[in-house]
Amino acid sequence: MSQRLVALAAVSLATAVANADLGDTTKTPWTYAFFLIIAAAGLRQDARLALTAGVVGSILYGGLYVIALVFAPQRALPPRVLVDWDGPGVSLIRVLLVLSVMLVTGAVTAIVAQRTRRLVHQTAIESAQTEAALAQRNALRGAFARYFPEPDAIRFIEEGGAPQLGGERRRVTLLLTDIRGFTTLSEEIAPEMLVQRLNAYWEEMVAVLFAHGGMLITFMGDGLLAAFGVPKPASDDADRAVATALAMQKRVAALNDLGTLLPLGPLRVGMAVHTGDVIVGNIGSSSRIEFTVIGDVVNSVSRLEGMNKALGTDLLISADAVAALSSREGLRDLGELQIRGRTEPLRAYATA
Repeated sequence: MSQRLVALAAVSLATAVANADLGDTTKTPWTYAFFLIIAAAGLRQDARLALTAGVVGSILYGGLYVIALVFAPQRALPPRVLVDWDGPGVSLIRVLLVLSVMLVTGAVTAIVAQRTRRLVHQTAIESAQTEAALAQRNALRGAFARYFPEPDAIRFIEEGGAPQLGGERRRVTLLLTDIRGFTTLSEEIAPEMLVQRLNAYWEEMVAVLFAHGGMLITFMGDGLLAAFGVPKPASDDADRAVATALAMQKRVAALNDLGTLLPLGPLRVGMAVHTGDVIVGNIGSSSRIEFTVIGDVVNSVSRLEGMNKALGTDLLISADAVAALSSREGLRDLGELQIRGRTEPLRAYATA
């Protein structure tokens, strides 16, 4: 670009000298071509070109004055401010003014071009960062929507719940569900039909869970593990866990009556609710992590649910969960139960 500018300058200078009386060379319109170059450089946000055009233009314009003095000294006017700009002759004041304006225009345009380029660059970076942040937020929202109802997922992200390895100790209420006789059913039904009906069943159960503000921890074959008290604990966690279990039972009964899950149904689902301290957080490796809960409470609720078959019940609630309920109405005390894998018995209640 600088080579083109030098060539244009030479052409402008030669044209000015060739097409004007030597005494009027500083008045030829060709000398103002550099203003156009400066303007074009500003539009291109090229600070170097704008400054170069201003400097080269002012030098060449001053050169025209020197040429006029050398070849037509009799046409030089005295250096006075009030001169006849359209009259004959060369005025030093005119030359200095135009030269200064050209130089200042180039410098100012260069500064504006540089700041504009910097602003555009910064805007582009901020826009890219905003788009990246939005894409990350949407990705997190989609990921956590698997675990939480959408309002809770959004709140969890806004509170900085981005995936990081580690967890924290928290008291939660767990709900575990399990389809009775699922192993036998899976042997009798084609795999494609089994998956289709099981997915339909999960859609219904997860809808009930999210309607009560529960968190979906994971699917375990035909089982579901959910938590209440995540991302934030509440005084009614145990109440909502039991309410969810009862609502799931009603929904399963309705699906059985409608025959929606045939040939998978009619289904009977065992459930258990237990309250205790767990580690809540992201567990796994740096390449793959899952948001989950870990602790003895998880094992205990699984063992407790397994007692339904022997006791002929559909829902068992531990004494720890019952202690957190607002009311024990409609519950039947089953006493101390010896849970497989635990040295200490676990007191449990069943719905009447």
